[in-house]
Amino acid sequence: ALYNGRPVLVGDEPVSALDRQQGGRILAELARSHETLILALHDVALALAQTDRIVVLEGGRIVLDAPSKDLDPARLKPFYEAA
Repeated sequence: ALYNGRPVLVGDEPVSALDRQQGGRILAELARSHETLILALHDVALALAQTDRIVVLEGGRIVLDAPSKDLDPARLKPFYEAA
């Protein structure tokens, strides 16, 4: 992991090796210490619980961009089945 102390953190599955509880704590700490997090998270429950907004990309295009509070796992499931 690389960390340079800047206000924006970009991470690709930054907590994938942790269980959901530990991952949630780490993501919460990252959110406290950065103005903005841009993350690739494939754990839907963790993403819904720890983020303000979900953006789904397919073929380089945004196919969903919504506040996390307006989504649930059922709404996101089709995007994971398509792979």
